[in-house]
Amino acid sequence: MTLIFLIISLHITPPEVNVGDVFRVWVSSNKNNIKAVFIDDTIRFTKRDTVSLGFGVVPYGTVPGKYWIKVLFEAGMDSVSLSVLPTEFPAETLSVPDTMVKYAPKTAKRITKERKNTVVVLSEVTPRALFDEEFIPPLSNVTVTSPYGVKRIMNSTERGFHTGVDLRAKKGDEIRACNDGIVVLARYHYLSGRCIIIDHGLGIHTYYAHLDSILVGEGDTLKAGELIGYAGSSGRVTGSHLHLGIYINSHPANPMSLINN
Repeated sequence: MTLIFLIISLHITPPEVNVGDVFRVWVSSNKNNIKAVFIDDTIRFTKRDTVSLGFGVVPYGTVPGKYWIKVLFEAGMDSVSLSVLPTEFPAETLSVPDTMVKYAPKTAKRITKERKNTVVVLSEVTPRALFDEEFIPPLSNVTVTSPYGVKRIMNSTERGFHTGVDLRAKKGDEIRACNDGIVVLARYHYLSGRCIIIDHGLGIHTYYAHLDSILVGEGDTLKAGELIGYAGSSGRVTGSHLHLGIYINSHPANPMSLINN
């Protein structure tokens, strides 16, 4: 007797998102090996009982409008729409030491090497989920001091957009893992200072920067809420805080759209 593939329901939360937001694709089905495609990105799923859940992000620079997410399975395809809303990102002016925007050749070479290494780390995908529960804030109290997506102007020079959020944190405040995962980077970078990247599976990584100290090492397995370091002001900063980034398929996402969900 042949078991017919069945999708009982397919929906997205939320159905309308801003540029940079994380969205979730929910599939109720009696089959495994489900995947989805949004623009050019593959969305991977984790399954519990008959419900599969995948995480996607609207990349920075995506044109507003209606998009279709294709859900692929063994016997065919289904689709569901997602509305990307017009999103305005303001500019933010910062003053930092000139050495943090005008680099000596040796420093520029170091920064390029560190950026390339970070790109490689974020591009490595663990296809299965390493977590079972929701993403949680890295601090006991969360106040955003600089939001995702703002255009950064440093010492009168535009330096791209803010790829995460800055959270208010005093030197020595405890920083905890947003979810279960594996530490794939724990180093000192010129711009990011002491920083940590955690792989959570499904192409999802969290990034913690400007720490005063790091308590974990590369290869460590962590649980959600585990202490990983203390807040500080290392790297290119104007004061003590935590920079939190969330990346899905290497795209920087608005962290507040995931840890607030």
